[in-house]
Amino acid sequence: NHYVYAIGRRGEQYYIRDRDAVDVNGESYDPEYLSDNDIVELHNGELCHTDNAVYVESAGEYYEDGDDEIVCDHSGDYQLLDNCWLCEESGDWYTHDEVSPVEVDGCTYHPDNAPEVEEAKAEEISTNETVGE
Repeated sequence: NHYVYAIGRRGEQYYIRDRDAVDVNGESYDPEYLSDNDIVELHNGELCHTDNAVYVESAGEYYEDGDDEIVCDHSGDYQLLDNCWLCEESGDWYTHDEVSPVEVDGCTYHPDNAPEVEEAKAEEISTNETVGE
């Protein structure tokens, strides 16, 4: 019968059996009161304080802030990386459902930021002529 000092209801601390406690970033918590202490379960089953987590509405789950699977889109919402594309001109992320990218020379652009194809080809020809001289 081992006990740990855990954080529980409304942030109060008290002793509970160590086998009943959960660890979140080195702190012991009473699992009955995780939401009272702003602890959420991440998409991968790990627990995390809400200060270090972001909610991805399209996935309906929390992800750890800075997770490689998520990006912050142009409107400030977090999205799954697999559902997004990056505009080469602006550096902003967009969802595939929101707008389709324009591809120019293998790069993706928002339709408002895409270089004119003729303009891009003229630059390429000019660059090739300068290099060839």
